[in-house]
Amino acid sequence: MSTIIKLTHVGRLGGTSQNKGRLKFFPLKSMEDSLTELEGQFLFVNVNGSKVPFQIRSIDSQKIPFIVQLDFINSPEEARRISNSEAFMTNVQRHTPDSKFSHIINTALHSVEGTFFGNVTAVEEHPEQILLLVEDTQGQSFRIPFHEELIHNNDVKKGILTYVYDENALKTLQNMS
Repeated sequence: MSTIIKLTHVGRLGGTSQNKGRLKFFPLKSMEDSLTELEGQFLFVNVNGSKVPFQIRSIDSQKIPFIVQLDFINSPEEARRISNSEAFMTNVQRHTPDSKFSHIINTALHSVEGTFFGNVTAVEEHPEQILLLVEDTQGQSFRIPFHEELIHNNDVKKGILTYVYDENALKTLQNMS
């Protein structure tokens, strides 16, 4: 079975900004408002005809052009290699507390042994799967797949979501983000 991920054109990368490998990002006019909180998301950059994913480490969206720092782009030389390229994103729908996933947002995530790992702050609906955005006790966010087979128990009254993952599996997912 294969999954086709549909990408949406969201703008283009301009030149480099300052000397740390940051890039100017010019969003499409119709996308400006919806692209302000992209940290942790993937931006697909057209490089030699292929769309290469880069995770957004940081974004300054106070004015246009936005300034983005992408994973693996750590110098002006690396940034110049992908500057002036078209940028794309998957069609991601982020759910807020008033959505169909409102009972999941703000719940505490626990391993099957009962270890607390963080609070669910958002639910992201990607074309290929639904992900929970979890903020741990240090304020760092990580994503885990959301699927009914992975849920050991969902106590809505207590606000606790227990996954079938053991503590080691959740730590692995946490460290991957």
